[in-house]
Amino acid sequence: MTIGTTGDIDDFNPQTNQTLVFLNTLTFNCYECLMHYDENMDFAMDLATEYEMVDDTTYVFKLREGVKFHNGEDFTAEDVVYTMNYIQDENNAAWRAPQYTALDSVTADNEYQVTFKLSVPNPAFLGSIAYTPILCKSADPASLSITPVGTGAFKFVSWTPNDNITLEKFADYWDADKIAVDKIMIKPFSDYSVAITNMEAGTLDLLCGISVEYSQVIEGKTGLKVIQSKASNKIEEVEIGIHNVEAFQDPNVLKAMVMAFDANLLNEQVYNGLGKVATSCFPSGAKYYKDVYDAPFDIEAAKELLATTAYKDGFSFDMYILSGEADEEKAAMIWQANLSQLGIQMNIQKCEFSVWLDAYLNRTYGMIINNYPMVGTDPSTYCGIILEQLVDYQTSHLPELNQLIADGKSETDDAKRAEIYEKIQTIVSENYPVFTYMEVPQLTGAMDRVNGVELNNMGHMFLKNVTLSN
Repeated sequence: MTIGTTGDIDDFNPQTNQTLVFLNTLTFNCYECLMHYDENMDFAMDLATEYEMVDDTTYVFKLREGVKFHNGEDFTAEDVVYTMNYIQDENNAAWRAPQYTALDSVTADNEYQVTFKLSVPNPAFLGSIAYTPILCKSADPASLSITPVGTGAFKFVSWTPNDNITLEKFADYWDADKIAVDKIMIKPFSDYSVAITNMEAGTLDLLCGISVEYSQVIEGKTGLKVIQSKASNKIEEVEIGIHNVEAFQDPNVLKAMVMAFDANLLNEQVYNGLGKVATSCFPSGAKYYKDVYDAPFDIEAAKELLATTAYKDGFSFDMYILSGEADEEKAAMIWQANLSQLGIQMNIQKCEFSVWLDAYLNRTYGMIINNYPMVGTDPSTYCGIILEQLVDYQTSHLPELNQLIADGKSETDDAKRAEIYEKIQTIVSENYPVFTYMEVPQLTGAMDRVNGVELNNMGHMFLKNVTLSN
C-alpha cells in the first residue's frame, strides 16, 4: 500500500516531531500508546488492557503481555517508566512535556502494571496518555530521530529523503493475524494534483490530509473515494506575534484586522461550506466551549475602529504560511485583499517546512498560520500545546490568562472549570495572541479497494485493520 503526504518526514522521534504528517501516518502505526482515541473518540486499548482511576491523582494501568518492540525487546512496565522520564527530561525537548507537568511519579508495580501519581488532579491526563507513544528503554536515544523503534503493526525499514519511507508488517506484532498489508510506502507530494493522477493510475492508495477542493476532485473520479472522520477537532488559526510587531500591541488594531477577515467567504470558496466558522479559540467540540468572538466581518466598521488608533494610516507585516498548504494560502490571500482596504499590507511568505518550523518554534513571526487538531475534548490540552508556549512571547503581558491556564489543569470541580475556560476564551478573544478562524473537516483520499482505515477527529490514521481488495 502506498500513501501520499503533503511533505517529507525528517525526524522519526515521536517525542520531538509534532508535525501533522508524522502524527497522521507514523505515530500510531510504527509506535503505540497505552490506548488511543478511536473514530468515536472513545478510548481503545493498545499496550494497556485496562486502567483504573484509584483517586483524583492516582491511575493504575494493566499492560498487555507478550508484546515485542521492533528490535526484538520485550515490552514491560519499565518502558512506560522510561518514556515518561524521557518526556519530562527538559534536555530532550519533548513537545508533550507541558501535558505532564503534574506527573509526580510513574512506577512499575511489576512487569505488567504501572501506577501514575499526579501532584495535583489533572482531568486531561487520560487524554494525554491516549496520544503518547511508548519508547523502548534500550533503544539508543541518539538514533530515535533516524530509526523509530516501536511496538506498532508496521516496522520502519528505510527512508530516502524527499522520495519515500518504507515500512513493513511487523511479524512479531501482538495482533499480527489481523494485519493484511505486508508493506507500506509513504511518498511526499508537493502537488496533490499529481498525487490524484497517481491514484487514478492505481499507484497510490491513500492521500492524507486532503483539502475540500481536492476531495471534490477525488469524488468525481471513478475508482476513488473520500474517507471523512465522523467529526473534526481540526482548527485553522493564526498565531500573532504581539511581541514582534508594535502595531499588534494595540488590541483595537487586532480587532479591526479580525473584522476584515471574511471567514464565511473562505468557508464557501475553500471548504465548500463543510467547514465551521470559528467563534472561539477552542473547537466547538471542546468541553466548556463558548461563542465569545464579537468581531463579525465588517470592512467599514474595521476602518472606523482602526482610525481610532495610532495606526490609522496602516503598516506592513509578514505572514508566514507553509508551502503546499493551498487552503491556508487562500485564507491569507482573502485576508490580504481586505486588509489592503484598511491600508494594512500583509506580505505573504510561503516557506519550506524547515523555515516555517524555525519561525514557529522561535516565535520570530509577525503572523503565522498553523493548523491544530485538538487532542481529545478537554481544552487544557489546547492550552498546553498552543497557549502555554506563548508565555514568554505574545501572552507575557497577560498574567491573568497564564494563571487561568495553570488553574484549569488541576481543577476538578466541573462548574469551576467551566468558569475558568470561559474566561480563557474571553481573554484570548479580546487580546488575540491567537485567532482561530475555521474548523475544517478531516479528509483522506483513497482508492475504492482500500477498506478498514480508521480516522479519528484529530486526523490520526490507524492502518492495522486495512484490507486491499482486487
